[in-house]
Amino acid sequence: MKKKPVLTVLMLCAGLFFAGAAHASDLFSVEMGKGNLADLYRIAMQTSWDSDYPILIDNQIRPFWAVSVTEMIEKKYRDTDGLTHTLTDFGFTPILRWQGTANHPAYAELGIGINYMTEKYNNNNRAMSSDFQFGDHIGIGYVFSNGVDLNLNFQHYSDAGIRMPNPAVNFVNIRLGCFF
Repeated sequence: MKKKPVLTVLMLCAGLFFAGAAHASDLFSVEMGKGNLADLYRIAMQTSWDSDYPILIDNQIRPFWAVSVTEMIEKKYRDTDGLTHTLTDFGFTPILRWQGTANHPAYAELGIGINYMTEKYNNNNRAMSSDFQFGDHIGIGYVFSNGVDLNLNFQHYSDAGIRMPNPAVNFVNIRLGCFF
């Protein structure tokens, strides 16, 4: 029976939602992206660090922890046209968000985290040599007055040259989140 990635993401989404709510998460989000003939579907929970320690005056930079589950659907698996494959990625990412004053709705963010893929990525002439990857992202976003967060980001997966080959994979993603 073929694996249904959307169903898996929804089940993981529900699990993360209840686990995150129990630990006072600040943001729940879903994300979709494209890159290297692959689709990306992610759910994530973000929790802010202790707000008693702002990084800049007026708390202009806000640090977050993010925990995510991602499914990547490779559309040219093992360099074979028409052959698809799905792998799951678990991520943990510290994020720094610059948002100006506390009530400013626009922001920019940067995150560098660690990811574990259930299988090695092998798609469209990019075969990674490790299940462990660094997941970097840079993005811009806007938080609406109702707490809805809209973000556009660039995601980069690489093992930083720890093992070869290290072809890296990039995605452009859109994220929709809701603050609690």
